[in-house]
Amino acid sequence: MPGQLLRLRTASLLSLLPVIGLLAALRLREMHGALLYPDGYQYLLMAKGIAAHGRPLLRLGPNGDTLLPSADAAMKPVFPAVVAAVHVLGVSWAQAARVVTAVSGAAAIVFTGLLAVRLGGSRLAGFIAAGLCLANPEFRFWTGFAGPEPLALALAAAAALTLYARRPALGGALVAVAVLTRPELLLPAAAAAVAGLVVPQARRQTTGAVTSAALAGVLLLAAFRPSLAAPPLAAVASLAAVPLAAMAFVALRRRGTAASLVLVVVLFAAAVAAVLAGSAPGLRVWLAADWPLFAAAAAGATACVVTPSRRAPSDAVLLALALLLATYWTKNPASDRYVALLTPLLALLCGIAVGALRSPAHRAVAAGLAAIALTAGVAAAAVGAAPTSDQFSAVAAEIGARRLPSDSPLVTVAPDAYGVLLQSRSVRLARRGASGLILLDGAQRAYAPGIRVRGRLLARLSPGPGFERSDGTVDDRPVLVIRGRVLATG
Repeated sequence: MPGQLLRLRTASLLSLLPVIGLLAALRLREMHGALLYPDGYQYLLMAKGIAAHGRPLLRLGPNGDTLLPSADAAMKPVFPAVVAAVHVLGVSWAQAARVVTAVSGAAAIVFTGLLAVRLGGSRLAGFIAAGLCLANPEFRFWTGFAGPEPLALALAAAAALTLYARRPALGGALVAVAVLTRPELLLPAAAAAVAGLVVPQARRQTTGAVTSAALAGVLLLAAFRPSLAAPPLAAVASLAAVPLAAMAFVALRRRGTAASLVLVVVLFAAAVAAVLAGSAPGLRVWLAADWPLFAAAAAGATACVVTPSRRAPSDAVLLALALLLATYWTKNPASDRYVALLTPLLALLCGIAVGALRSPAHRAVAAGLAAIALTAGVAAAAVGAAPTSDQFSAVAAEIGARRLPSDSPLVTVAPDAYGVLLQSRSVRLARRGASGLILLDGAQRAYAPGIRVRGRLLARLSPGPGFERSDGTVDDRPVLVIRGRVLATG
């Protein structure tokens, strides 16, 4: 019987491969041509380093600097490693990153739907959750940049499905891989582990999952040996929320409807209050575009509270949502990019609630909404994204076209970007005493406005679409190439 059940599950998963393939093709059409700076460029450099010598660091040209990834990027070696593996098949670096992102985004949507089926108890729940992810414009936009976010979401959903199927060893290993793709996933994973160790019925399975996760994490870190640094104080302080969330989940299991309702009210009211107070501009931007999903998730969570069979999974999703929302608010409250990554959790709340519907009329309405969401998402993805580019690719192309002297290294505040785009040139970080072809561009004016150089003007380059600053404004002034020396960086 167990063997027959395993064969049925394997057949069910294999039947989803064509769906993932179709969605991956649609997602690939939506991928942006530009890379997010500096993240996208750092991941490609890490991938090149892994392919070259097994470590996520790389020398930028024959006489260039050896670039170490930032402390944040260094904790995410999984995505670059997968990109390196795809590149071995003959795919270019940038295209390999886009392929991995597109396939991962498709898998994340499908796995979110499967998780909703498990937690919501009906296929309709899965269609609702997957449809909301596919149709959501903010989610599609931000997962359209080549990066680790879709892969992390797919791995997290796969881990949850595996643990739900009572396979702690595989589930724990998937958790570790997900955490080394997006480290903030450690918070809900750790909270779930603490709660599982407290509850006697789940203690044995949790112990197996934790052991497997720890072993897999150690092996991955030993394999890639990323250049780790001490995490920022805010990240360390956020770990204090883990036992609180775990205790809250255990308490909610015992206290029932009233306590769960308080959690719903506090979470969604706190998000609205943060927006009204002006302390979360990123959340405000996201809510302006996605308020229907926010409202639907709040309604879905409330419906789950009054349905005993749906209360526990809803509470778990709500606590994970609260942990990640607080983490992203601490990390960068001005960006809607991170909030958009919470779309699958909000979609899960909607799906779980729909799974509790018993009225045929209500289920028919929900099925119609799911069909509309899926159709809208497929139609929008089929149109594809407008081609995009950034200042770095435009400047790199012009440097190649003008045949600027190659005997001198490029000196820039963005060595990660130019190190990817100009692989045959030596690239160095603009620091005091560095000499060569110094680029004074939008990135320099944003990150090192006080730089002082000595030399002669060699060229004046077009900035292409310009450099977008963190506040959303665009620096479209020309890029100056000075042959000389950096005196100070300000």
